[in-house]
Amino acid sequence: MKHIEIDSEDAVQEAISVFKSNFPVLLLRMPAVFVLLAPPTELGIQSLHFVKSRLANKNYGTAIGRIDHFYNMVNHESIPETIKKPSDLELFTGSFVRVLITDSRFNSDLVRNGTHQGVLIPIGPYRRLFIALEDAFAHYCESHLFNGHNYFAPLCTSANISGDPLGSITELNRAIEFGVSRNIPLFISSNQVDTEKGSYPIFFLKKDKVTIERNGPGEEKILGKISSKYLQH
Repeated sequence: MKHIEIDSEDAVQEAISVFKSNFPVLLLRMPAVFVLLAPPTELGIQSLHFVKSRLANKNYGTAIGRIDHFYNMVNHESIPETIKKPSDLELFTGSFVRVLITDSRFNSDLVRNGTHQGVLIPIGPYRRLFIALEDAFAHYCESHLFNGHNYFAPLCTSANISGDPLGSITELNRAIEFGVSRNIPLFISSNQVDTEKGSYPIFFLKKDKVTIERNGPGEEKILGKISSKYLQH
């Protein structure tokens, strides 16, 4: 498993090369948790299934790069009226944002009951990486996965065997052991580490409220920015 720092000038090109290979999965150290990235394609999905020994009835989210592309998928009638433009979603930076993007009867490996979720990280090396991968795959879009939406942000999921009782990987040694054992070709590391560890919280944006679907690090900071009018536990 090749190791490279996210601030390296070669990091983006190395990631793109992996994404264009026959086994397009990489391991990334994010501030709170280790994750896997893969292209939003059938090959990317099947590769993640293999790496994670994926359990049934699970869905993959994406790592939001260009926030306007994510916002353009949203059924705007299904979210709070206060969210009128892409930048309004920045309130939820540091979390997964779940939104309705299509008919509630539609399901795929990336969509559950018409909803999809993407993790939103502050502008910096991570978002720059996600944007570069998104741009590199603009012509590889497999829109049937999103029921017709042309969305191509990288898939993002926790780096662990699906259903592992130990939960998400937050320790470096365990992450490296996992990556080597699953033959992941690239590990992108970072010195940016949060004191709070774990998978990011999930906020579900609905018409009249925002619900917390999963608790996680940084949740309280996000809650402090959201009007209680739209929040329900």
